[in-house]
Amino acid sequence: MEQAVRSDKKVLLAALSLAIVFSILDVSIGIVKTYLQFPLFRSALLTIAVSAGVFLAVFAVLWPAVGRPVSRRFNPGSAPAAISIGVFIGVTMLLVSLNYDLFNTWGRSYAWELAAFLAVSAAIGALVYFAAAGIARLAQGAAIGNFLALFLPVLSIEIMLAVWLARFGRYTGYELSLGFFIALFLTLAVSMKLVRTKMDPAFPLVMLAVCALLVSPAAFLLTRESYEAEASRVEETTDHDVSHVILITIDTLRKDSLSAYGSERVETPTIDGFASDGELFENAYSSSSWTLPSFASMMTGLPVTVHKTARADSMLPDEFMTIAERLRDSGYYTAAIVDNFFLHPEFNMNQGFLEYNYYPKRQKAINSFGVTVVNQVFPELLKHYTSTKDLTDVSLKWLGENRDRDFFLWLHYYDPHIPYAPPREYISKDAVKDDGIGYVFESARNIRSGHFSPNEAKRKWIRELYDAEVRYVDHELGRFIAALRQYGIYDDALIIVTSDHGEEFWDHGGYEHGHTLYNEVIGVPLIIKLPGMKSGERRAEEVSTRSIPATVLDVVGVEYGSDSMMAESLTPLLDESPAAYSKPPITSTGVLYYEDKESVVFGSSKFIRSIVTGQEELYDLSKDPGERNRLPLAENGGLAGKGRSLLSEDREKAGKAGKELGVSEAKKVDLDNEKKEQLKALNYLQ
Repeated sequence: MEQAVRSDKKVLLAALSLAIVFSILDVSIGIVKTYLQFPLFRSALLTIAVSAGVFLAVFAVLWPAVGRPVSRRFNPGSAPAAISIGVFIGVTMLLVSLNYDLFNTWGRSYAWELAAFLAVSAAIGALVYFAAAGIARLAQGAAIGNFLALFLPVLSIEIMLAVWLARFGRYTGYELSLGFFIALFLTLAVSMKLVRTKMDPAFPLVMLAVCALLVSPAAFLLTRESYEAEASRVEETTDHDVSHVILITIDTLRKDSLSAYGSERVETPTIDGFASDGELFENAYSSSSWTLPSFASMMTGLPVTVHKTARADSMLPDEFMTIAERLRDSGYYTAAIVDNFFLHPEFNMNQGFLEYNYYPKRQKAINSFGVTVVNQVFPELLKHYTSTKDLTDVSLKWLGENRDRDFFLWLHYYDPHIPYAPPREYISKDAVKDDGIGYVFESARNIRSGHFSPNEAKRKWIRELYDAEVRYVDHELGRFIAALRQYGIYDDALIIVTSDHGEEFWDHGGYEHGHTLYNEVIGVPLIIKLPGMKSGERRAEEVSTRSIPATVLDVVGVEYGSDSMMAESLTPLLDESPAAYSKPPITSTGVLYYEDKESVVFGSSKFIRSIVTGQEELYDLSKDPGERNRLPLAENGGLAGKGRSLLSEDREKAGKAGKELGVSEAKKVDLDNEKKEQLKALNYLQ
């Protein structure tokens, strides 16, 4: 009886020790192979728990079913047999972890690969059995076993920490190596000391197992980050004249890709139908040519020269009030469902939102064997990327849960932003596919650097992929608007559809966005549907998306005081009182690539100035909306002078406004190496 108890204890110690070792090694592999946008150590905790739990569960099945009968029949010894089974399980886990992408390809059968992995694991388990049996026969076999049972789990933890710090820490290779070998030496010394004192390894192993199975997932849940606003005086009410305010933004949307704006190549029935209910602005401009500064201006009503959120490492300062903050403080429930790296909370674009649902989300867990198991059982639990369809599904669910509230909802679709990867049913049947490019295009960096110069046929196919994504978004937007109608929200809601910027397709010899201030990049669609009204009007006045905050606040009746830098409200135009609209000059700046530029639209003229070289361009938009023909500056000195003067006045006013608010320079977000690599992948850094 006593011998049986000792045998079972050895089996338990072997199982616990190996569960810890292989779950930690599983995480270590995941740290190397997982592309983390925001590396938080909590992302490793769930992986440890699931992997260790799965290991022990499988061991609990295999040991009584295989290990114990074989041990009794052939008398190989319980400990070597338990170790052999544990290694078989653990090696299989690591092989799956090393091939994470293969085993997380949905709908694919991977029976042959798994069979091969099991065969390799069985062979390694058999070799380990002979080694363990040989050690067990030694006079000091028990002491060696106790030493390894303690030493290997601690060593695996040290390896994991070293791998993490090597990837995400700011230590030199020398510092990491020195620290690791010091820790290794201390671990050896302590483990040998404990074995000499004949300490029972059961207690420390049980404690480590408890930490792996219980403390890790508890810490993962308790350290979950929240991005809900902490307003001191927020009282949600339902007595507003306008109960629902919805801002829908579509990333990188050229207005000439919409049939409502005259496109003969792309049909967008949803946006066309929405335009027939609202007022369409034919000449709307963004404050910048890329996402972050454009949305910072759209949320605050302020020019880029004031909030200074113009670089890839900048963030919207807290000092500026956003439309979400103003509506939240007036009793609206404020929520956002958005998809864009620059809309992450790090960039402070969540300012004022009580609920901020953003994609791509932080990596919740390290890619590993354990996460493979979770993904197969709960495919939505750890999901951090979303498609346009998925984003609509999230939005429809949100509407169903919140339709009875007075709310401000911001919904932002990432498509048709590069990479262009539309579902194939949205590609025109008349399009000629380019086999070299295929159905996914993401080579903006290569085009910008000159390493890839597509010919005319390739350019047409690239544009078709973009247009197909526009069709895709239009279809999904149709599902969202249908839900608004179903819930009785659509008719009485204030709804705005616009974009942060456009996209160049070699209009001026370049590609993508963020590099110029020409109209294909800063000219955007803008359609506003007022509550309880069906208009279908088209407005030709030049307006800015910076006017959205003031317009919304005016329509819903929320006071916002006077701010000389906040863009003028568009309500005079919506109320059919165009004479009351002052037609202010519209400025844009914040070029991300190459030399920074600034532009101003005044009347039918547009003036562009390169900030470093001082190069100037002047266009007559009434005759040349595509900015193909520069006006001679010498012959149009009055217009050029006015452009310079307006830009100078804007900078001067911006400087005064910044000083009053204590914001004299850009505020920076902390970008570690991982975030920089993500920005490079998104073509925002070189």
